[in-house]
This record gives sequence, C-alpha cells and structure tokens, in this order.
Amino acid sequence: DHYVMAQGLLEALREVQGAAEDVPRFLSAARRLRLADTPRGPVELDEAANAINNVYIRKVERVGGELQNSVIYTYPQVGQFWKHGKAQYLAQPLYDRDYPPCRFCQ
Repeated sequence: DHYVMAQGLLEALREVQGAAEDVPRFLSAARRLRLADTPRGPVELDEAANAINNVYIRKVERVGGELQNSVIYTYPQVGQFWKHGKAQYLAQPLYDRDYPPCRFCQ
C-alpha cells in the first residue's frame, strides 16, 4: 500500500531529522519501522524488510442504508512466513503444478 509506505518514509525522515542524504542512517531508521496507526492497522518490518501487518477478513453489510465493509476476523501480525518458522517454510518444495497435489485435478 503506497500510503503506508509514504507514512513509513516520513517517520524515517523524522527520525534522522530530514537527513536522507545520510543513506546508512536513513536506511537503518527505515528498517526499524514500527507504525502503530495506519489504514492497514499496525505495520512493522521483519529482518528482510518485508511488512508484518494485520490481515482483515471482511464482508459487505448494509448499515444505515449504505453498503460498507465490516471486519469479521483479524489475523494479527502476518508476515511472509505466516504461522510457519522461516526455516520450516523455506524447506518446503516450491509451489508448482504438482505441489501441493491437486485433489480435484485429473
């Protein structure tokens, strides 16, 4: 989400008092990113600079005569490996036509 990325860059710039030309310091600030309040909820970065954020399951409901998305479940702090440890996830075979096996294919 571009808005959240802009929020993160702004916070990193604030941390280095606008000294973006000090690249190592700026990148270090950006990698420590922890945003508590974004349109996507709380966001932080893992050691590989991938986002860890909530995933919201929603349904469309009519509220006050208007349609809106309502959150029915939140998966908190989902990262690139989700519930699996990094080593466990990376030990799995790559996804392809044969893995995981398709139960409905002939």
